[in-house]
Parts: sequence; structure tokens; C-alpha cells
Amino acid sequence: MKEQDEKAEKAKEAAVDAPSLKEVTIEEVKAATAPVEEPKKPEEAPKASAEEKAAAYNAFNLDTIIEMANELGIEKTYDDYKKLLIANNDPEQIAKDLAQEATKAKSFTFEEDGYDVDLIPVLVAKVSDTIDWDAANLLPLGDRIQEACAMELGEDALANTNVYNTLFDTVREVLMIAQQENVHDLAQINEMTGADVKALVVKFMDVAYDILKSWQYNDVKYYEGFIYSVLSQFEELHQQLGTRAMMDVADLLILHGDFGLGDANYHYIIRENNIKDMIYFRFANVYRGIDRDKARAIAHEALQWVDGRYDYYQAILDILHN
Repeated sequence: MKEQDEKAEKAKEAAVDAPSLKEVTIEEVKAATAPVEEPKKPEEAPKASAEEKAAAYNAFNLDTIIEMANELGIEKTYDDYKKLLIANNDPEQIAKDLAQEATKAKSFTFEEDGYDVDLIPVLVAKVSDTIDWDAANLLPLGDRIQEACAMELGEDALANTNVYNTLFDTVREVLMIAQQENVHDLAQINEMTGADVKALVVKFMDVAYDILKSWQYNDVKYYEGFIYSVLSQFEELHQQLGTRAMMDVADLLILHGDFGLGDANYHYIIRENNIKDMIYFRFANVYRGIDRDKARAIAHEALQWVDGRYDYYQAILDILHN
């Protein structure tokens, strides 16, 4: 009995000495068993809407948007875009086709660069707004060339100005096409336009020679630069009409009182050409109503090179003796 009491007493002492269990709250249990949350990723900036992009692009001028499109890989000028629209006025399809040409578009975002491939429809719309569609919807170029060639000068100065301007604009359009397409062959430009380009240029030169006599000296100088650009574009035209163009310009310079430059041009033409009878005749003839003595002196000089075998021999004698 005594032995049992000792065992019980030792059990009590062990119980008193044992560490008490720590109480655990429900919140601590939940915290210990809750899944570990991964750190949140920074939220991405919201993407701009199509309307916001369009508003931003419309704030830029057309030249800036064309430069942006060039950065996207579309290597076109304003005239290129204009030509596309006039040839096929379908802005939506043109924008889709241009988007395919934007080879660098994937490297650009609106949020980081300020523009992306979505600027193309705005570009097309802006170019379309600059086009005079009434003029663009006229007859095809070939028909307009034929109509321009049929125009004639008359007594009405305003109507004559319209004839000159129509021919000038038509020739300039042909020249622009040839320059853009790098065309120098006359047969090729004839095929492209569906018309006789040489006939157009000759008609323009005829009208310019008549009408510029009564216009300003600066108009003559402008015509000089323009007609040389046209003839230089087409080798065949330059060979066939180059000398005539230089004589036309020389005559017009002389008729406007620039005798020094006009005479210098004629002396150059005479030096560079083997057949001189027609050149000397024109040189002398332009002075008939300005300075008769100078006209005779030029005719006399011509006889060093021209005799009865030449077509203009008699005409030169007439200037010399009359």
C-alpha cells in the first residue's frame, strides 16, 4: 500500500514539473495553413483604343504621318499615295495593302513609340482629303493628251492662257509618271499613257513659242528649265527636239531684250551642229523686226557655211538683200 502511495506522489510531481502546452488561436491556425501568395505582378498600362489613336494621329500634319509610315517600312511619298487613291479609290483596301508593306510595324507600339500600324487608315484619309476629286475623275490620261493636242490658240487672251496651262499641266503629269517609274524610252511612255507623247510635247512647244512672246521674261526662264527637263527625260525626244527647243528659247530671250544670252545660245547651237542653214536663218530672222543691220550681218556670216545646196540658202539671201 505504501509502495502505491509513493508511485502516485511521484506522478503528481512529474505532472507539476511538465511544461504546459501553449494555447493556439484559430487565427494562428488559419495563418499557418493558408497557401503562400505569390507577389503580385505590376499591372500593365491599359491599351489605347482605336478612337484614342485616331485622335492622336489626326493631330499630326500629313508630312509627319508620312514620315511615321516610312519608319514602319512603307517607303512611299505623298505623290505615291495620291496615285494609289486616284487609280483605285478604295481607302479601306489601300490601307490593308499598305499594312502588308509595313515590314517594321511589329517593332512599334502606340504606348511606347507614339504610333503604330493603326496610323495607316488616317494617312490614307488625310491624303484623300487633299485630292481634287473633280479633276481626278476626268478622262484617262491618254484621252486628255489627245484633247490637249487638239486645242488651238485664238484671239481671246484668257482662253489662250487656258490652252497653255492645260498643255503644261498635261506634259508635267507625263513627266511625273516617267520620273516615278524611271522611264526614258518614248515607246514605253506612249504605251503607259495610251497616247503620242511626242505629239503632245511638240504641241506644247508650238503654243509656248507663240504665247510666251507676249508674257514676262520670267515666264520664258521658267519654260526653259521645264522643257529641258522634259526632253532630258526621254533620249529620243532630246535628240529630235533638243536643238529646236534651244532655238525657241534663244528667240524668246532675244524678243524679251536679253540679246546677250540669246546670242550666246545661238552661237553655242551653231558650234555644236554640222547642218547650220536652218539655225543661221532662225538667228537672223529673229532680229528682222528688232535690228535689221544685225539680221543682215548674221545672214552674211551664214554664207561662209551655206550655199545653194542647202534648204534655207534662199531664205538667208532674202534677209541679206531685203
